[in-house]
Amino acid sequence: MHVDLMRDKARSMPEDGAVGVSALRIWHCNYQSLNALRGYPNLETLVVATYPDDNLERLLTWSDWST
Repeated sequence: MHVDLMRDKARSMPEDGAVGVSALRIWHCNYQSLNALRGYPNLETLVVATYPDDNLERLLTWSDWST
């Protein structure tokens, strides 16, 4: 399933239904962090505009999240 999160004013990402998501677009949302991506085990495609974290470390270790 593909999910678009566009200009969401919430401070944290939604985690409901995360298991069924294979493609995710996070577009100019107000999330404090993308740590919740760890709860999306079937995620294959990620598009982000306005990256909230200080560095890309979370994305660099993304391939290790399933282990």
